[in-house]
Amino acid sequence: MERLAGSGGVVRIGHLLPNNPNIAHEPEVLKMCAQDLKQRKILPINYTLQVITMESCNKYSGVEHAAYLHYIKNATIYFGPGCNNEMLVIGRLAPRWNVPIIAHMSGDDILSDRSVFPTLGSVALTSASEMARATLAFLQLNNWDQVGFVRASTNYDRLSLQSLGHLLKKKDVKVNIVIDLDKNQTPEDIIASGKLKLLRSNARSTDKLKRFSSVVDLFIVYYLTSYFFSPCM
Repeated sequence: MERLAGSGGVVRIGHLLPNNPNIAHEPEVLKMCAQDLKQRKILPINYTLQVITMESCNKYSGVEHAAYLHYIKNATIYFGPGCNNEMLVIGRLAPRWNVPIIAHMSGDDILSDRSVFPTLGSVALTSASEMARATLAFLQLNNWDQVGFVRASTNYDRLSLQSLGHLLKKKDVKVNIVIDLDKNQTPEDIIASGKLKLLRSNARSTDKLKRFSSVVDLFIVYYLTSYFFSPCM
């Protein structure tokens, strides 16, 4: 940490940003937050937050840039990378570099192992492992030992399905069917694709699906959560 006059120093935030237009303004938001902390005098005297943004989640570019930020820029902390495969690598390197890393995603179960990732913290709105446990508890409450997954056709690796799949396998709960749906499809397109009929043929009769009173309810749940499970015979 670079010392300034008096007490304090520069905290260099190594921001590893995925190439995603939905979060393209994330660097500006982080800088606004840093400025706000300073203006509201929340930061200790003479401390400065410096945000250094580099690309991640593109053929392991985040791993390369994390090393650059450590050895060249002397990063104090990492924020990102925002994808599971790179987090598994950088999260293991961070303890060797003696720096914390903050994940803003719900990733692989192993990320919760503090013996492997002792400097990793998470600010994800959901926890993959906790969501999986909650889902399993719901299935067990209803005595369902076979399920079907409906998931988004892209980015489903960021959801809890991976953790849920591992947990269900351990508990002898069978996944009868996995259906991918394009989140940009209209309800009419999804119905026309015949995938709902395929789901129905592998699931209980619709009058027993008490969670969903109609196809409309099913679509509402799908668009809100990007996936749902249905009990199977």
